[in-house]
This record gives sequence, C-alpha cells and structure tokens, in this order.
Amino acid sequence: MHTRAVRIALGIGAAALVAGVAAQLQRLFTEGPKYDVLSRVGDLEMRRYGPRVIARTPLSGLDQQAKNEGFRVLAGYIFGGNVGGQRIAMTTPVETDPAAGARIAMTTPVETTTGDGQLYMTFTMPQEHTLQTLPRPNDSRVELVEVPGRVTAALRFRGRPSPAEFEAKQVELLRAVRAAGLQAVGAPFTAQYDPPWVLGLLRRNEVLVAVEEPSTTR
Repeated sequence: MHTRAVRIALGIGAAALVAGVAAQLQRLFTEGPKYDVLSRVGDLEMRRYGPRVIARTPLSGLDQQAKNEGFRVLAGYIFGGNVGGQRIAMTTPVETDPAAGARIAMTTPVETTTGDGQLYMTFTMPQEHTLQTLPRPNDSRVELVEVPGRVTAALRFRGRPSPAEFEAKQVELLRAVRAAGLQAVGAPFTAQYDPPWVLGLLRRNEVLVAVEEPSTTR
C-alpha cells in the first residue's frame, strides 16, 4: 500500500513537472509570424516578414494598466467576442506600436507614425485566416487590418523590462541600425512573446523597427 502511494505521488509529481515545463515554454508551441533572417550584424538581426492580418486596439499609454486593458480587449475578440462567437487561436508575440497608417507595412502590428501619438496593442491572426474570413468584432475598439510584408531590424533580450527599459532598448536599436548603415522607417515597436507566468530568464522580448531594404537583400 505504501509503495502504491509512493508511485501515485511520483506520478502526480512528474505530471506536475511536465505541465510546469510546458507552461514555461508555451511560446514554442504557439504560432508566430513567419520571417526569414537576412543577415546579422552583432546583436542586430535583419528579417523579412510576409504579409499578415492583425487585430489591434488603441492604448491609452504604456503603463501596465493600459497594456492589461488592451490585452483584455483583444483577448475578448479571439475568445469569442465576435459575430458568431468563433474562437480564434492565440499567436505570439503581443506587440505594442506607434500610430499606424501611411508608409509602412508591418510584422504583427501596424507600426507607422502618423503624428497623432496613438499607440496600439496588436495580435497577429493565424495564417489560415484572411480579412474576409475573420468574424467581425463585437467590440468597436477592435480593428482588423491587412498589412503587407516588410524588412525589419530586431534586437532580442530577456527579462521583465519596464517601459523605461523598453525605451532604452529602442534607443540601442536605432543606434545599431545607423551603425549598420541602414535607414529606419517609422518608429520602433516592442514585442513580447510569453504569458505573464513565464520566468524572467526565459522570457523573449524584442524591439524592432522597419527599415529600407538594402539592395543586397533584394
């Protein structure tokens, strides 16, 4: 009886361990935007993203409360807050970007500065969806946008960065872009790949900016 209890306890412990590891590595099993790595210069990575459809909502700021509200609004849409009550798979990363609109294409959000200072949080829609097949949001704060592909420069880092730390990384990114002889187009944006429960050392964060495509990558 004692041996059986030990086996049951060990089995439960092993299952809990597997579940814990899976939770920490959830992004490895979550769809993300596809891209090709064109080149690397130090920590700077040049990527080509394909076209995609995104759902976005405006943010009132970059503080955690504003981000939580943006996430709640977008999560409401993909978890059934739409015409027909359709559930849409979550993808990664969640991105925060400046006002969208005119000149540039995107990765997961639309990230073009238009001068109005608006910020957006963005979810990329799964690849099997198009603008025509996605259900209409019930919440008017959710907007579906089809955006073309583009070339971006990216810096990756770990941890739980504050808004100030993200801003410092964006400054570092723009300096690296200039040092590499590239021309940034629009403002940088942030990408976070992991849910809140993932440990800081395992978290993937990025700052990215669209760049003019060098002739060598055409």
